[in-house]
Amino acid sequence: MTEETNELKAAYAALLLRSPKEAFKAAMLLFPGETSRALKVSNEWPMDSIVIKEMARLEKAGLNGLPSKNELALKIWEMVEDDRGSKNPQWAIAPKDRIAAGKLYADIMGFIATNEPLEDDEDTQKIPVYKVVDK
Repeated sequence: MTEETNELKAAYAALLLRSPKEAFKAAMLLFPGETSRALKVSNEWPMDSIVIKEMARLEKAGLNGLPSKNELALKIWEMVEDDRGSKNPQWAIAPKDRIAAGKLYADIMGFIATNEPLEDDEDTQKIPVYKVVDK
């Protein structure tokens, strides 16, 4: 076993702990776009000793209740709107940190567009381009 495989199994254990009856969904979150690999992982890894030990460790540490995307976004938004500094300056969150939290919130919720290349549409007709070259 490689160290990378062990790290992937630990990550899978954390995902599986959130929804134990949805092994394939957890595998697809770990390997998006790799359906065959996710299917293999969802059939084999739930019974793997490393995954079982990691799930037990996370449960014992109280980390089995990892927040969902929306729960995490809500906590970050609370940081953005934090006004504890008006009552007690020592608890204030610096403006730059509140701005960073706002950017993180927007990124998590998908408000910030990424510069991903457009997928090549197979239905689109390709038009050949010819060049005339003088010799």
